[in-house]
Amino acid sequence: MARPQSQPEKRSLLARATIEREQEQEPEITSCVASIIRAFTQSFDIFRRLRERRRRRRKSKKSRGKDGKEDGASAAELRLSQSLRRGPQHIGGVYEKGIKEKGREFEKGDGEFPF
Repeated sequence: MARPQSQPEKRSLLARATIEREQEQEPEITSCVASIIRAFTQSFDIFRRLRERRRRRRKSKKSRGKDGKEDGASAAELRLSQSLRRGPQHIGGVYEKGIKEKGREFEKGDGEFPF
């Protein structure tokens, strides 16, 4: 049979439960921003691996005497690469600006979209 808990023990358990609940509930905007930044970072890693694989294939074809296309990246590839590289920094900057301007309440969001 469990012994009855003293008042300080009850408060301690309640405080711990509250802290755990708060830690589990990361602010909505914060978790969304983190997810977007992660998606940009992972996408850039995939893009970079694919680009390197293609360069190796082209280099291999040239060394075997086959005519290959130029190794230069297309304008679209360059724009994509720049966007994937700059995206996380830009999004993080906008997020930080929002916190500075609106305070910590910005992290929770208001459910409205200003754009």
